[in-house]
Amino acid sequence: MATSSGYHRPRRPASETITYLRGLPLDIRQAHEEVTEFLLKSNGRAAPVDDDDDDFDSFPQTLAAAFSALDEVKGEIASLAGDEYGSQSIELLTQIAVPYSEIAARILLHACSGYYLHLATHRYGSHVLQSILELSMSPLSQQDLASQEEAPPSLRDYAQDEGSLPSLYDLIMGVVDELAPHSSDLVVHLCGAHVLRTLLCVLGGVNLVASHHHHDNYHKGLLDTTGALLRGRPKSKKKKKKKHNSADESSSALHTSGTMTITYLQNSRIDPTQFSSTLESFTHTLLGQDSEEPGELQQLACHASAGPLLMVLIRVLTYSSDSARKEWLEVEKNTAAGDKTTNHVDNTTIAAIADSRLGIMRSEPRFEKGSLAHKVVIQILCWKEGHQKQQHAGDVIYGLSGEPRGSHILET
Repeated sequence: MATSSGYHRPRRPASETITYLRGLPLDIRQAHEEVTEFLLKSNGRAAPVDDDDDDFDSFPQTLAAAFSALDEVKGEIASLAGDEYGSQSIELLTQIAVPYSEIAARILLHACSGYYLHLATHRYGSHVLQSILELSMSPLSQQDLASQEEAPPSLRDYAQDEGSLPSLYDLIMGVVDELAPHSSDLVVHLCGAHVLRTLLCVLGGVNLVASHHHHDNYHKGLLDTTGALLRGRPKSKKKKKKKHNSADESSSALHTSGTMTITYLQNSRIDPTQFSSTLESFTHTLLGQDSEEPGELQQLACHASAGPLLMVLIRVLTYSSDSARKEWLEVEKNTAAGDKTTNHVDNTTIAAIADSRLGIMRSEPRFEKGSLAHKVVIQILCWKEGHQKQQHAGDVIYGLSGEPRGSHILET
């Protein structure tokens, strides 16, 4: 039903559907282990097993159950995303199905179409939307397992009829078109700003990784795309802890936002260069009209939600440039090869190999003069190019340096 705010709000989910989803024996770790074993067997690289082991020859059961459940509830996905327990189930299905099936990603995005704005500003729906966007671009399999002959027919029919669902590119563009007109409200919204961060990363072809978390080897190897992947997991209830000082919490949040690591998407389902013009126009929409005097943009730089968003924007624009991407991936490739042999590699690669062995992280790429990231920085600082007198830049820099969030933008 359309509301006066100009967006649609889904109806409440059926209690029977929530009960059905919560009763499914789904486990992320087991699902990925089954799929890994299935893929090894398909490629002829599996370890020998007994002939009596019929389960080894079957399609991954947990993944099959996720595919069937996704098809069963596809008409209520937007409703379930706004429910506390329903959102956990949808995130669980997303984490199991989407890395191995583009069809599953398209079904989830298509089901949320028209409700993106509502979900982006919802406590639970924003987490679901972030997980879908993040995982939809990062496949863990070169082939769509939903289209396999051994897969259940629930999603295989979509693979045979390509016109039944919009393409993944069109669905991502639909998210941008629906959220862009409301960007001024979303940048200062606690949940909306996080969704915009994720959308910027998708358009830039990068991942935002919470490097301060201590992941185990499993999460590091399979699900280390972002910290949001763990949000949908059911958590055991704990006793209420003593409330901490709000100042300490704010300081902790700022420290966290400054330790996010950006990595390039590997084997992305969509070439990031296809989103270059969209990323540029979306950036202009977020920043608003350019002004020579300090105003709303500088206030946003000091905002609890908008400030970290601007930090991510600058870093995404820097990483997404063709020169930075090519140089970073080239050194990374040579570094991997250099671990085996140091012959025929340049000095930069040798230095990168030495640093990696010592646990020293590579320095981030820097934006070039005249690039989109450079223009964003100039607009934030009210900096004037050439030999013009800097009327406001000094005051802006001084003001931002004395503000917790603004100082982080200056560091970026």
